[in-house]
This record gives sequence, structure tokens and C-alpha cells, in this order.
Amino acid sequence: MQLFFTDQRKVWKVGQVAGLSRSELSALFARRPAPPGTPILLDEAMRPVEPVSSWFRSLALERKDAKTMRSYAYSVLMLLHFLLARGTDLQSVTETELREFRLWRQDEAEEVVGDAAWDRDWAAIESPYRYLIRIGVVARQPWRATPQGSNLASRVRPDLRFRHMELDQYLYLRDVGFGGLTPDAGLDVSFRGWRPHRNRAACELALMTGMRIQEWSTLLLPELGLVDGRRPAFADVELKACAKFGRPRSAYVAPDPMEVLGPYLLLERPEIVAKAQRSLRRRHRELFVIQRLEADGTRVRGVLDGRTITRTVKNMKPDLRRLAVVETGDGLDPLALFIGQGGRMLTFSAWDKIRWRAWDRMKAWAGDRHGPVLPRRCWVYHDLRHTFAFDADSRGEAIGFGPGADQMRSAFAAVREKAEALRANGKAQRGDVRVEHGLLKRTHLSIRFGKLNHCTLDENNPVGAKCLEDAVVPPGHRGPLIDRCQPARCSNSIIAPEHLPIWQAEHASLTKLRSLPALPANRRALIDQQIRDVESRSPRQENHDLSRPARSLRHGREGPSRGHGTALHWSAPAYRRKAHAYRRKAHQAEPLAGGRRQPGHDEPGNRSARRLG
Repeated sequence: MQLFFTDQRKVWKVGQVAGLSRSELSALFARRPAPPGTPILLDEAMRPVEPVSSWFRSLALERKDAKTMRSYAYSVLMLLHFLLARGTDLQSVTETELREFRLWRQDEAEEVVGDAAWDRDWAAIESPYRYLIRIGVVARQPWRATPQGSNLASRVRPDLRFRHMELDQYLYLRDVGFGGLTPDAGLDVSFRGWRPHRNRAACELALMTGMRIQEWSTLLLPELGLVDGRRPAFADVELKACAKFGRPRSAYVAPDPMEVLGPYLLLERPEIVAKAQRSLRRRHRELFVIQRLEADGTRVRGVLDGRTITRTVKNMKPDLRRLAVVETGDGLDPLALFIGQGGRMLTFSAWDKIRWRAWDRMKAWAGDRHGPVLPRRCWVYHDLRHTFAFDADSRGEAIGFGPGADQMRSAFAAVREKAEALRANGKAQRGDVRVEHGLLKRTHLSIRFGKLNHCTLDENNPVGAKCLEDAVVPPGHRGPLIDRCQPARCSNSIIAPEHLPIWQAEHASLTKLRSLPALPANRRALIDQQIRDVESRSPRQENHDLSRPARSLRHGREGPSRGHGTALHWSAPAYRRKAHAYRRKAHQAEPLAGGRRQPGHDEPGNRSARRLG
């Protein structure tokens, strides 16, 4: 058996296909589309092996990621070879034979794997059986199910490795490792690295936005507003196709990382593009040549494989982003922000090589008196996402106001005190945030983020939750009742600094409405009560007035997962949404009418909270 993966674009690159004209090929692909990366398993006669190939196609039609399908294909192919050697197949396999395969995979194979790799293999093995049951090939799965799930999975929870950098460590990484300077900020004449401005800018962008490597490394110029010679001071990036699990979210790019991008965009990137023109022209027919940008740079229209197509930028997958170029008249300009030799978007392996070269430089300078303490293991780009864990509260900045914020401050203070005691006793390493993460898990602290307030309701102990008072809770429901939220009265409510512009606008609207001379007495009394509710959560005692604008809270947008013992890991980029954006929206809002404002379906948070990290 031989495993192949489809790529329609390679068919056109080969040229003439024996027995089929180009028009017949086009009609075939239109009638039977084969998404890129779809696995196909062929036997010795080059015929599809069924029902495995049909299962592969079902995965592609479900829009599974190409990397996921490739991983599934190799895992199932390994199982098929194991079963064929024993005279059986997928339809007639027994639980004992699957246990023997697990034993061979983890203990007896030439290259054995651990529990995490076996769990990935087992996830791939479970998937075809769900498909076979659905199409009626088998009646049931060949293994017994347990209350905890499959009894063939390891069910071993891996150790979560959370690390953050202190300021001196981050500057050392950015300037010495990536930038080629010496620890005392001098010029290192022995540095032979390539494109230090690009690498420093990528490091700064990853830190200050909290984006994952697949998100920041695949950014396009229009997403940052870098088109037609414009250099905006900040940007809001809408992420979707490149985000984790394809979940839509937005990332705020503050002025600092935009400023660090300047030298790269001015000096290095034009040089890379100029040197890559011959390579880009040679690959012209393979590229997605953008003809024009539409809708303020949020959509692109161009030619790919001879067809004119229009795509939304945030929905473009990484593979398509790597092909996107713009015909400028002077040549082809890649649409990717970070590019390497040949004008191509840097791959993950290329960024990994850059990281290891930076690590080697940092170790070489580790003995310098200006250098910080380095961890035992090399930093990864995701550590930049964790760097500001608990940082805002540690610096004494306001993380919020109200009883819920007091609970958080007390929990954070206890965690920091315990962590410092562990470090003082030598039981924890400097810069390792797993200490705080483990301690927070034991505090059972959870939080749901919202537009009007945040909620710290504990599902297992909902004391003081106004939304649950005298309420009929639906069977099986856990957590707050979003449509009954009373942010001004609940003891679990947090009014964060980023919420203050909205509350300021509400206070101003109510005050203005109350000043109307023709207002009935009963209506005036109701407005007075609403104003008292707003002021009861105002942070006047902490030197904040509702009539003054507030600075936005710097925190991540994702919340913790639902369930007992949920831990909040404060994965904060340095900056977050601009307060003036909330202020602008709030001032455009109409004054509240009737009773108290009923929050939307996503206030104070999503129906299911999500884990930070």
C-alpha cells in the first residue's frame, strides 16, 4: 500500500495528463473536488483501498486541516500494516489486537512513543470507526467504553509547561539573541546573523500582542494597515483562519511594536523583495497574484491557477497567504509581513532555526555581568505569550473595581506570596510561572469576560450571585444566567478599567436625562436609583472619577474553561483594546430607557468560559 496526498495545483504544473485534455481535467475537478492535502491510500494495482480512502475524503469534506489529515493517515496506515501482518483488517479487528498494537507502539517498535504520542494515534484510530459505524460497515466499535471514555487511551494528563520572562530576560532575548547586540547594548562586530531588524520586530510583536506563532508569523501587510505607503500608529487585527481551532478573535497591535517594525519595513524588507524578483517571476504562475484590495484592505481579488477569485483576508489559510503577492508595476511584492529569501513567507521551521541561533548567542554571552539568568531549556515563542502573567496586578495597576476585583487581588497576592516563599526555599526556579499556575489551580478562581463587566461566579458555590436569586434555573444549567446579570449590584462583578468609559457614558446619559424639567416624579426617582447603582460600582475611592476617561486594562480576551477547580492564568499582552474605542461607542449609545440595562448574550461573558494560555 502506498499513501499519497492530493494537490490539484501540481496537476497544472505537470502539464498534459495522458488521456485527458485540460478542459476535461477542469470539469473533473469541478465535479469531484479534492481539497488540498486529502490522503489517498492505493494498493499494488494503484486502486483506492476502501473504506479507508472514503474516510479520508469525508475528513476533507469536513474541512479538516491538512496537517491533521496527514497525521491521521500515517497513524491509521501504521495500524493497517500491523493488522495485515496478523491476517486481519479494520472491520474484523478485536480489542485484544488493538491492545497488542498499543503494546508494540509503546514498548516493542524500533522507535517507541510516549503517552502523548499514543493518545494522538488513538484519536486517529477512533475517527475511522465513527465513520464506519455511520455508513453501516460495522455495527459497533471493537473496544469497550468506560465512564471515563475509551479504555485504550492513556488518560495521562501532560505537565503544562508555562514560563514567562522577566524584563531583563526579554530584552536580552530580543536585543542580544535576535538583534545581534552585546549585553551592554553595544554593537557586536562578530555577529553574522541575517535580518536582525525583522527578527526583533517579530519578537516584539509576539510579546506585545499575545498572538501565537501561527498568528503573527502569517500576518499580511493589509491586516496592519501597511498599504499604499501608510504607516498607522496602531492596528486591530481580525484573526480567524490562522487562529487556534479557527476561532475568531481580534488582536490589538499597540504603537510600540508598530514602531519596532519601522526599521525592518524601511531597510530590510525592500532589499529582500528586490533580490527575490527573479525567483518570484519564475514562480508567477504558481502564485496568488493580487489585482486589487477591497473593503479597506479586508478583501483581496486576484488570479490563482488561472481563475479570478475574491477572498476575505481573515479567512485566508496560511498556505494561501504564502502565495499572495501584489503586482506593483515595479515587480511582485509579497503580501506577507515577514519574508525570507526568495520573498517567501517564513515557515515554522525557519523561525525555529532563528530561535535556536538566538539561543546559542545568548548562551555564549551568558557569563557576561550584564546578562540575566537563563532558564535550563531554550525559550519558545509561546513563552512570549505568557510573559506578562499577573504583571498588571504586580505593578500595582488597577485590575478592576468592586467585590469581584477584591477577590482576585486577594487570590493574586496569596499566590505571589506563596510563590516567593517557594523560590526563597529553592523549590521553584526564577522565571517559571508554573508555580503560580499550580497555586492558582488550587484557589478555584474562575472569571468570565464581558463588555459591561467581568464575572467571578463560582459554579460550585454561587454565593451572592444576583442573577440566580429568585430565578428558575433550567435543568442541567451551570454558571450565571446571562440575561439576568446585574453588574451594578452583584458581589461577583468586576468593573475593569476598560469598562469605565461605558459606565461613564451611562452616568452622563442618566444625569442629562434627569435634568429634563418635564420629567415625571416617578421617572426621576427611577433614574436616581439607576444613578446610585452606577455610582455604587464607581471607583471614586481609588482616585477614578466617572467623568474622566480611564486607561484600558491590559489582559487577554480569552477566559478560563468551565468546571470545578478552574484556574485563571493571566495571559496578558502588554496592551489591549483602546479605551477611546469603547468611549466612542459608548457616547454613540442612546440613554437607557425603562429599567436597568439588560446585557446582551455575551455579557458578562460567553456562555462557556475558555481557558487562558
